[in-house]
Amino acid sequence: MDVGIDITYKEHYLNHELQLAHKILTPHELALFEKSPDPLRFLMGRYAAKEAFLKANSKGLFEISFTDIEILNDESGAPHIYYQGKEEFDVSLSHDGDYAIAIVIRRNR
Repeated sequence: MDVGIDITYKEHYLNHELQLAHKILTPHELALFEKSPDPLRFLMGRYAAKEAFLKANSKGLFEISFTDIEILNDESGAPHIYYQGKEEFDVSLSHDGDYAIAIVIRRNR
């Protein structure tokens, strides 16, 4: 089982969240970001999940484009990762104050 985890801190995103959003979010995610009641919190969670995804795949920061990784929520609000059209990873996101954390686990192949 391959596991990745990442934590983000709010101060690292302040004053450039829109620029970062356009850099790391897919068009679907960007639409959700723009509609979010707390866009910064949304962005922090997506960034942490995408970093955790890279770690679960033993990839460096620029080996896979963040825009190739898409995290969408189902009807109940649970996040799901899609990479290359497949959903082979489980993801859990959590937010608390100035922090967001994500863990990604590759499902059995």
